Amino acid sequence: WWHANRYCEQRFAQLFLGPRDRELASVSKLLRSHKVRSSVWLDERETSLRKWKQRRIHRAPILVFRNKTDTKYVKVLADFPMMPAVTACAHIQWDNKTQEISTIFSYAVPAFINEFQLRGFVDEEGFVRFAVIVHGHHSPYLPVFRSDRRWHHVCVTWHQQNGTWAIYTDGKKKASAAGLCTTGPSASQAIYGGGIFIIGQDQDSLGGTFKEKESFSGNITDLSVWRRVLSEEQIERVRCENVLFVWGTACFIESLCVYPGPVEECSILEVGSGGVDYTSCLRSLPFICHYKKGTASVVCLLWPLWVPRRSWPGPDVNLSAAVNALRALTTVLREEETSVEPADLLGVVQFLKQISDVGVQEPEEREMVERLSQYYVEVTGLILEEQNTEKWSEISQVKLAYDTCMNLPAFPDTGGAWSTAGCSTITSQLESTACFCNHTTNFAVLLQLYEVQRSSEEESTLRTLTFIGCGISFCALIVTFILFLAVGVPKSERTTVHKNLIFALAAAEALLMFSELAKTNEAVCFAVTAFLHLFFMAAFSWMLVEGLLLWSKVVAVNMSEERRMKFYYVTGWGLPVVIVGVTMATSFKKYVADNHCWLNVQTDTIWAFVGPVLFVLTVNTFVLFRVVMVTVSSARRRSKMLTPSSSGEDPRSPLKSNGENKEWSYLL
Repeated sequence: WWHANRYCEQRFAQLFLGPRDRELASVSKLLRSHKVRSSVWLDERETSLRKWKQRRIHRAPILVFRNKTDTKYVKVLADFPMMPAVTACAHIQWDNKTQEISTIFSYAVPAFINEFQLRGFVDEEGFVRFAVIVHGHHSPYLPVFRSDRRWHHVCVTWHQQNGTWAIYTDGKKKASAAGLCTTGPSASQAIYGGGIFIIGQDQDSLGGTFKEKESFSGNITDLSVWRRVLSEEQIERVRCENVLFVWGTACFIESLCVYPGPVEECSILEVGSGGVDYTSCLRSLPFICHYKKGTASVVCLLWPLWVPRRSWPGPDVNLSAAVNALRALTTVLREEETSVEPADLLGVVQFLKQISDVGVQEPEEREMVERLSQYYVEVTGLILEEQNTEKWSEISQVKLAYDTCMNLPAFPDTGGAWSTAGCSTITSQLESTACFCNHTTNFAVLLQLYEVQRSSEEESTLRTLTFIGCGISFCALIVTFILFLAVGVPKSERTTVHKNLIFALAAAEALLMFSELAKTNEAVCFAVTAFLHLFFMAAFSWMLVEGLLLWSKVVAVNMSEERRMKFYYVTGWGLPVVIVGVTMATSFKKYVADNHCWLNVQTDTIWAFVGPVLFVLTVNTFVLFRVVMVTVSSARRRSKMLTPSSSGEDPRSPLKSNGENKEWSYLL
């Protein structure tokens, strides 16, 4: 209710006033015609001049878990039957002082200690993540609400069929999936009855063996359990049949303090029945903002101008952020050369209205409240100074003569295109994104319009790791090449192939280490990309030659050594030149990437490198497999030939009598 009221007030409107009894039916009919089916918030002010809202307050018992301990818990005094489906709801106020796992409730039976359980923790971003456990099967931890010290209504549902589960927060589905406990010995089984239901602790044995690090810290109230899966609409109302357990002090044994906490109720209009009722002010319900008759609400057009700085707090501003924002605003307004426009004055007014709703959480914040009051009064005085009189006179309500709906084309084939010019993101949350634009046109929030960008720290780390890795490899290649020249390795096909492979790989890595320096010059970057493409292709081509050489030495000998070397040079250097030349001729304008001196991965150009690499890996894998098979087969034949024969006559006896050298000649 407070969010709804604040939303309307910040737009110079007010919540919809409760209609008279004779108007209830017509108002409900009007809302239903606009597809409003649920309840809506009402403003309880009797007149527009009355300031304070009249809300009904009743007291409900609240379980207070001040800190994590293995001694504080609540045992529910209820007999739970077998449950093929279940819904459990409660109001929870999370303690954000710890980030360890907390168990809201645990239901245990002799067959399964973790029969049904709800647990969660606060992640590094300040969101509370929940997980459901059924028959010992654990769902993933998913974010459901922000840890903001506020009360949140949380519901968890599970159905035996397909293992479907869901988690709702403040009436909205936050997480859901299927397949929880659909495999194993407990698959397709209902939750067993006759168990023990404990609030605030995880049961490691039936009804006991609690652990401090898995206990709950915070406040819980209004816990209810149903033997069915409630719909989203029913969860919003939290009224349904087949209830197994309803909150009450007589229904549980507690081992901690229970305080009667105040729960405020606000009035609502039941659209379906056409009556006025009360419900918890914490519920999330639709609302209607009421403006004066005869004027059009143009504040929705001015709204982006009201908060022109991204540093200003969001709707749920806290005391510290409000003080910092007012201090910055005071500093800006004190400057004599600061030009204040009418839109700026409206922005300041809206911001001051927002600051006036800031609540004080702790008594120790009195000094900060005094500072806030001082800045508040000073800002008010600065915007009401004499030099701003003309600007105030320019602010007035705008009346529309007629409404016009236009659909501006924003597609490339009609001459338009999406652009981020003049627009920026103010706040981005799980359920909403607020943007600021300094011009009027068609607006849209496009999710992941661009590829995910790495931060400057990540880019620097990647460059450093690349330089170190390539540097180590480059040094090792140079040392190897020098050894080939200095030690006097006999000249052979194998040595020649190794030298060419070392040269190609060393050249490619040297270029890669310093390719970032060429980004600023387009021509140099293009040349570096072409040579990188060439030398990396040459490296893989000579790897292919290594495989062909091994094939010719072990499997088959079809060419002379001179003809083989010509073929190897054509494959090692000629093939990469052809691939690079054809790629540049067919994709000259799309050859280089936008941000790096390398092939463009956004087009098919990258396949001019990936395709040949995959081919080389495939051929070498086949060669390796074939060489291993031939080697194993040869070893088996040699083993048989070297084994003494038991027969009297051996056709190979002349060879054996001539010594070991003739035996190897026969094998070859």
